[in-house]
Amino acid sequence: MTNKDPDARTPGASATEPPRPNAAQRRRAGSISGRLALILATVALLTSAYLAYTLIARRGLYSASVSSNLEHLAEQSAKSQGTIATMTQRLDTLEKNQDALQAALLKVSSEFGKGRREWLLSESDQLLVIANHRLQLSRNVKLALAALRAADQDLKQLADPRYLPVRRLLADEIGGLQSLGSIDVSGMALRLGDIAQHVDGLPLAPVSHPTPRPAPAPAVQRSQLGTMWHDLIGLVRIRRTSQLRVPLLPPDEEYFLRQNLRLMLYGAQTALLQGNAAVFGQDVAAAHQWIKEYYDGSAASVQAAENELGHMLNSPFRSKLPDISGSLELLRRIRRAGASP
Repeated sequence: MTNKDPDARTPGASATEPPRPNAAQRRRAGSISGRLALILATVALLTSAYLAYTLIARRGLYSASVSSNLEHLAEQSAKSQGTIATMTQRLDTLEKNQDALQAALLKVSSEFGKGRREWLLSESDQLLVIANHRLQLSRNVKLALAALRAADQDLKQLADPRYLPVRRLLADEIGGLQSLGSIDVSGMALRLGDIAQHVDGLPLAPVSHPTPRPAPAPAVQRSQLGTMWHDLIGLVRIRRTSQLRVPLLPPDEEYFLRQNLRLMLYGAQTALLQGNAAVFGQDVAAAHQWIKEYYDGSAASVQAAENELGHMLNSPFRSKLPDISGSLELLRRIRRAGASP
């Protein structure tokens, strides 16, 4: 009887086929695989739960942060709107103030322009008055020219065509004063004082004895009427006052002659400073004549004093001064016409 055990293998068959696992081994392997799968599933579940928890927690944090930021932004926006409203209100106030200031500035500018105009006109008037006084009272041509030029500059700044005739007259008056030349009043006064101080050092002319005149021969016969006529004519003497004054003292009295000459020079100096051309000319001419007649003309000091006094006699101070009152009168006439309604 043959053995038909399925597990029995022939020696050739065992050499070609691998051994198969039995049932216990298969159950053991399946149990391990199931446990491994359960572990992996548990790990995956825990991981998913952790991730979900993390996401939920972070989402809450993000939501809280976003809400806080939104609230902060809302507060900032409200504050910004309040600030904008305040700034808008202030800007409106500033615009109103600016309009008010601009209107006030325009008014002040208008008033200032009017005040500046009146100031320039008043200053021009005063300068012309000063020029007339300095020229007529002290004959100070230099100061009068300066005042006229200053008044012309003020009228130039005024830029008003109505005052062009005044400037035209000023140009004529300035030209007339310039033609006189410069008069050094202070220098002339100092030179007169210097001559007066050195009068004692001027040598007198040598005394010349006059030749006695022969007595007239008596008339042989003279009628009674002729004698009366001759006596009557002798009672009346005509003296020309236009001639230069001569010292009343005799020339041999040196002290009184020098004192009279010194007083005459000081009188000329005073008249010069006061602007009295007539008295100045008379005193200088008298002093010049006295030095020429009673002092030694060959001495250098006498010649210098005589030449100095001669130059003063020919100075522009004695010439006729031009009239510069026309510009002042015209300026005042135009101002009165502009002020009248």
